Amino acid sequence: MAEERSTRRVSGLDKGAFEAARHGRRASFVERAVDQGRRPSILERAVDAIQAEVNVNTELAVVFNFTYLWVIVAGGALLPFLLPITSIIIGSLLLGSLFVTIDFLGGWNPEWSFKVAAIQYFKVRVVELLGLYNAWLYHRNSLNVRAAQEATLLTNLAANRDTEYYRDHNLGSIENASDFLQSQPLSKYDKYRPYVDRMLQGELKVLTSEVPYYFGKTSGTTGLPAAIPITPFIKKQTLAAIACFLFYADRKVPWKKLHNLRPVWKISYTNPKVLEKTPSGIILGPMSANPLWTKGMGEIYTVPSVTFQIEDSSASGYVQLIFALRYRDLGAIEGTFASIVYFSFKRMEADWRSLVENIRNGTIRQDLNISDDIREILLAHLKPDQARADFLEEQFEEGFDNIAARIWPEMKLINCITTGPFEIYAKHLREKYTKDILLYSASVVATEGFMALNMWPYNKTPRYALIPKLHFYEFIPIDLTGEAQPRTLLMDQVEIGHDYEIVITSANGFNRYRIGDVVRVVGFYNQIPLVEFRHRAGANLNIKGEKVTELSMIQCLTEAAHRMPEKIKEIVDYTSCENVMLDVVGFKNDRKGSYHVLFVELTSINRDANHSTLAAELASVYDEILRNTHYKYIELRTTKSLDEVLIYPIQAGGFSRLRDYLLKTTSVSPIQLKIPRVLLKKEIVTFMLNERV
Repeated sequence: MAEERSTRRVSGLDKGAFEAARHGRRASFVERAVDQGRRPSILERAVDAIQAEVNVNTELAVVFNFTYLWVIVAGGALLPFLLPITSIIIGSLLLGSLFVTIDFLGGWNPEWSFKVAAIQYFKVRVVELLGLYNAWLYHRNSLNVRAAQEATLLTNLAANRDTEYYRDHNLGSIENASDFLQSQPLSKYDKYRPYVDRMLQGELKVLTSEVPYYFGKTSGTTGLPAAIPITPFIKKQTLAAIACFLFYADRKVPWKKLHNLRPVWKISYTNPKVLEKTPSGIILGPMSANPLWTKGMGEIYTVPSVTFQIEDSSASGYVQLIFALRYRDLGAIEGTFASIVYFSFKRMEADWRSLVENIRNGTIRQDLNISDDIREILLAHLKPDQARADFLEEQFEEGFDNIAARIWPEMKLINCITTGPFEIYAKHLREKYTKDILLYSASVVATEGFMALNMWPYNKTPRYALIPKLHFYEFIPIDLTGEAQPRTLLMDQVEIGHDYEIVITSANGFNRYRIGDVVRVVGFYNQIPLVEFRHRAGANLNIKGEKVTELSMIQCLTEAAHRMPEKIKEIVDYTSCENVMLDVVGFKNDRKGSYHVLFVELTSINRDANHSTLAAELASVYDEILRNTHYKYIELRTTKSLDEVLIYPIQAGGFSRLRDYLLKTTSVSPIQLKIPRVLLKKEIVTFMLNERV
């Protein structure tokens, strides 16, 4: 009887109470009144309003000092009665100029040109004001995210109202989010390819009302590269999101100080080879080369901008190291991906002797593939620096542990993506080169646009707040991602601890677009979901429904190595495939049945260790860990539907050679390159098999 009453209580739970409990809060009085089919009383509404104010999370709110504001207003009102208006104007201008001059000179590093520093200073101040407004707006939107999202949806649709796609899909009839979800199916890039192809040829008002100023080219990690139109309207939205982020970032880290009046080392390879001029005359290239990031900025990086015109990425990387190393007061590095930062430090460790010699003499190695005109410009910026070279030589001879903090004492942060396939490189950086320096994974970014911002830089696992005024977001529950048209949830319907594939509707004309990123909801800022990046949808080993993700692989590999401390020093890198790919390339071994294959480059404690034996032991430990953490995998292993994983040890430097191979055989640019964690192309499987120990 008690059990029956309990069941009745749960099944009869009010809808409002259930929704509230699902989000970890108590149902409001108004919610309960509505669920009971009656109009809330004035008292209930008043109590709810008071509780809403008390319970609001104000961590990201913009706080105004109203005392100072009233003093300024009162002073401004009284001054005209005390002084002539002309004197007030002149005095205000003089005081303002004095403040700006003192503020500028107090932070300016004379190693940076006065003109560039002054321009950068005023741009930072403008962005600061823009960030103040957008931060205030962000907090306000967090209090009613459904209304903010519906407004964003209608704004993004209206941005392209006079296009062929808009008319073809009857988007003019949509008045609210419900209309949109019922009338428009989920989509992938193939739906837009014909429209984009026509835009690339120069046709107007096909997918976007505005003429794009750039086409972002995806890396093609999970398929053919796509071209994403970037319009002035999207640029405006993106700048607002960036300004909002910078405002919040400066609360936790000295972002403004590090980017204001000193150059930053931007590790980039935006050379002309990665840019294509389309028949329309508009440039197609990776988002890292988007002129949004550099146009009109001047020489704000440690290297002269001509460095980015060097076509040989190896030569460009070496030159960037010379200029970064010679700058004593470097405070920040912009590296896009942790892998790019990691390989730059490895290059530093490998070539430090020649780098020191170049800094000492003000020269550049002659064997680098650099055109004469670019070399001449670069040499004009280099002067012999004996003192700096001696200091660097002394530090390098002591080893490369924590080298970044030792050679750049002012270094405070490195901005790079550390999640997903880049987690292993972030781990290597923290363990060796950048121990004491913050690796700040500031955002979740795709060619399709900014997805979310990290307002909490010191969290061990990066978490990101979605941006309700940038895209209209939908979420596909992870167990439905295999369906063509699964049901979706909205921002205020997702649950903490659940994984979802993200769907966005943006101002680029892509509606209900499945971008392929899987995230986990880990909390809320008021009503805005906070997420952790998990993996790419489909980037998993899935022979018989087990769906072992790249995240599971790296976590189990790392744990397995930790359980073998007397034998394994570190896991350098890895990739994987299903055993059927071995059959596809005609590779034979003595294994039968179905199993996962991992290609692992590792460093052993004992240099003379037999790596094949070590890999077999690692496979056994890895398999045990995966069986204990993955319910479907243990089921298949217990029934012998899957056999134990097979690990092939890879020769030292094998993954560096894989990077070089991918750069030579694909159209991907160095800045976009991502090591595929699940191999689907037989050419890469063959390459990895040839790299076995």
